[in-house]
Amino acid sequence: MKRLSLILGLIIGITTYTLMVNNVMAQCVKVDSSLSMDVQCSQLGTENYEFSLDLFENTQDIGGLYWQLDFSSLEVGTQTEDCVQIDPTDFSIYIECAELQGTHYEFNLQPYINPNDTANLFWQLDMTTLIARSGSQLFIDNCGSCHTANGLGSGDHGDRTSRTTSQIKAAIASIIPMRRLSSLSDPEIMAISDAITP
Repeated sequence: MKRLSLILGLIIGITTYTLMVNNVMAQCVKVDSSLSMDVQCSQLGTENYEFSLDLFENTQDIGGLYWQLDFSSLEVGTQTEDCVQIDPTDFSIYIECAELQGTHYEFNLQPYINPNDTANLFWQLDMTTLIARSGSQLFIDNCGSCHTANGLGSGDHGDRTSRTTSQIKAAIASIIPMRRLSSLSDPEIMAISDAITP
């Protein structure tokens, strides 16, 4: 953890960015088939960073899921809003939305000290925080009785294929019968939008 603080401190000391960014809904962290994660925006205190986490096979815990920071990918971030949150006290990472093969997940990564490699930074998935959200099922359960989209649903109030997250949020806010969907979280709305976009 001291190494991350030192590296991030150096980056902060060398480069400072001040950006004005429109309020945009957070993008999901992309998870590839090898389970590597591309974090385009993370926030640690008042600073923002981009980095990649690579799946790490921990032979001491074959049932757990672990990731290692790819130091070569670490950069000062340019996005300033709706970022993945890194707890400055323990470096745990809260990921509100990670997308893998069309399903969105929410989870926490807890720091892990690898006794075989103390020079690098590792995190372990906290399985108790893992929540999966299938956009197709969310659309069917919440929208499909009134609408159709991308082959889903049976409603007769119009096809909603390719609606963006912003369009869905605007409809929920402005159309009275849809206000019952205001309890849907941003990751759930993003999952619905992805599912109805071919």
